[in-house]
Amino acid sequence: MSDAKEQILFTHKDLLRLMLKDKGIHEGYWTLLVRFGFLAGNVGFPADANVAMVPTGFVGVANVGLERVAEIGGPLTVDAAVENPLDSN
Repeated sequence: MSDAKEQILFTHKDLLRLMLKDKGIHEGYWTLLVRFGFLAGNVGFPADANVAMVPTGFVGVANVGLERVAEIGGPLTVDAAVENPLDSN
């Protein structure tokens, strides 16, 4: 196996298009939905001998999905009839 690192990146619209196709959605306006989870805790910084612990916040991506909306509301909203037309399958 090669040691070369590979990356495959997706735009927000790419993700929307893939999810619409995966779920067989061909109509309506849809936007990207990202749900975050937040946790707090105390974290130590061993590199700084003067600070034993500090309050810290952690943010994680809990879910990524689709949300149906009434109209196009910006660059993260697409028309399923355009992005995944019924005759494309």
